[in-house]
Formats: sequence, structure tokens, C-alpha cells
Amino acid sequence: MTILLLSAVAAIVIEPEYADVHGGATLTLTLAHAHPSTSMQRPHCVIGEVWVPAVLVTHNAGSALRCTVPASPDLASHAVSVMAGERSESGDLLLSEQGETQATLVYYKAAELPTLSAVSPSAGLAGAPTEVRLFGSNFAPLGGGTARCAFGAVGLSVATFVSPTELKCESPVVEGDTHSVAVQVSNDGYRFSPQQAALYTFGNPETEPQLRKVVPDLSPLVGAQLELHGYGFYPAAQARGRGGPGALVCDFGGGLPPTNASFVTSTLLRCKAPASPQPQTVTLSVRALGAAEGMVPLRSTARAFTYYADAPPTVTAASPSYGDMAEPPPYVQLAGRGFAPLGGRLTCAFGEKHEAPRRSLTPA
Repeated sequence: MTILLLSAVAAIVIEPEYADVHGGATLTLTLAHAHPSTSMQRPHCVIGEVWVPAVLVTHNAGSALRCTVPASPDLASHAVSVMAGERSESGDLLLSEQGETQATLVYYKAAELPTLSAVSPSAGLAGAPTEVRLFGSNFAPLGGGTARCAFGAVGLSVATFVSPTELKCESPVVEGDTHSVAVQVSNDGYRFSPQQAALYTFGNPETEPQLRKVVPDLSPLVGAQLELHGYGFYPAAQARGRGGPGALVCDFGGGLPPTNASFVTSTLLRCKAPASPQPQTVTLSVRALGAAEGMVPLRSTARAFTYYADAPPTVTAASPSYGDMAEPPPYVQLAGRGFAPLGGRLTCAFGEKHEAPRRSLTPA
């Protein structure tokens, strides 16, 4: 076996640093030290585990190799090194030590958009930039620093390539109340990932969170999963004050324990109503636990929330208690226990055959 060993190559610079998965592009490898062409016997570019024949050229007054990028079966980063000889059991080997001569080639799908799956952190103060890590796939370090992050419609931020699955950028400084925006990324500054894959929330300390609607706004005594619609919600776990990470909770009053709230957007939270020992109407609000320096107020406005007994109600009186069969009264007022505002599920049964939908005005 013949081993061809040249003086150590300190580094390789490759142009470009990216390639489409279908291959076919020309890759230029600039060597840190010039080597006489007589020393370069059967040079190869080695991309991952694939050997590709290379041609020795002069590039920018130095030594370089040019080769054609092979196709790749997947999105990945592959080590690029220089070898001499044929890759066979009896062929020649190794130009210089593996590892000292490596660069990295990033494969991506040029015809497809990058995808974004998560951002971290997912919130920050609106008045100060925050370094944000963006995770997804099909990221590529296109030349000229063209990668961009878009935070809603407030403008673009320059993105830094970290790996085929991670970018970094700074959130812009924005004005207005606490609000969530869709985050998008682009390799070339023009074609962006789809919206709604990931959200970022800008927090404004001047915004008072408003709880405007609870769905559903009533529950059987065992409790239920709720959606809380409103305005100005902020993920308190993102705000680290002296007390450490905070948390959002739903307070129900009425002696009931608070439950953890899950942040979705600045207009939507989710939480579970705890079990109640009796039918009652309580006051529901959202509260942030822990210190949250400079962040949103600790409590939202409140809404009424009703527990009802998951059993037939009891009617104790009806007014009027009689009526003309040919011309019945327009309505009957019922008194009793266990009524609940169940909307279209409420019915009044008159005897065994007559039913009429009614609304409960005041649950007892």
C-alpha cells in the first residue's frame, strides 16, 4: 500500500458552504498551504463518506481543488476533507491527517421553504432586543448573510446560521401593548417559512391584561377544561425576576384552589376548572406568580364562572301555575334549585308530551 503524505494542511475553506440535496454544484476547496501539482496524485474531495475526483487549480493566488458536489439523501451537514489516491483496500490513502483538513458542507432543499418549529425564548420585553434561538429544518448559510427573521409585520432582523436546524437573531424593538406575532425565517431574505408555526410575544409593562370571555363559562361540579380569551396575556414563566421563574395560574375564588394556566398567545390561555363541592358562581381571573420585574401586572380583570350540579334540577314553584289550553301564557317563571345557564340544552317539560326550550335567568 502506498501512502502519499504532504505537509500538513492547517485548514480548508470551501465555497460555497451549502449545496442542494440534488448535488451538481461546483465546490471550491482553498488549501491553507500551496502544494506542487506533482504532490497531488489523484486528489479527491471527500464529502461525508463519498469520494469525488477533484482538479487542482490556482484560486486567489493559492492552491485550490474543484469538484462536483454529490447528491445527498437527506438534510445534513457533512465534513469535507481532502484525500489523495483511490479509496480501495489496496489503493493510496490520506493526503493529510483527517480532522485537520475538515470543513463543513450544509445540504438543503433549494426548492423548498425552511420550516420553523420553535423559538426560545418565546417572549421578551417590547422595548429591548432579545437574542432568540430559532429551531426548525432546511436552514442554509447562503452567501452574503441573506438569512432573515420576520417578527410579524414589524420588520426583518438579520439571522445568524448555527446549524441546519438552528438560527439566531435579535427581536426588534416595537411599540404598542403586549401582543403575540408569528415568527418566520428565510434563507435568502425573500422566501419565508409558513406563518403560525411559532409565535413570539412582546411584553409591555403598561398593558393591563383583560379577561373577556371564558369558554365554557360554566362547569359541572367535577370541573372542566377552559379556554380564556382576552388581551395582553404574557407568559410569566419567561420573566425571571428575583423570585425566579414565574407561572400563570387561574384563580376561581369561592374557596377553590388555583390551577396552572397554559399560555397559548397574548389573547388565549388554557386552564382546568377545579372541582367544586357545591353549585356556585365564582369570580375567575388570571394571576402571575413569582417576581416579574418590569413585566405585566400580576392580575387580569375577572369574569363570572358558574358551577352547576350535574343532576336534574328541582322545580318548587311555577308562575303562573295555570293557563288557558287554547291560549297559554307567553312564558312561565320557575323557582327551584340546581338551575344552570346551559343555553339550548335547557327545556321545560309540561306533562309527558309537551316540551319548550327556555333560558335560565338566575341559577340557584
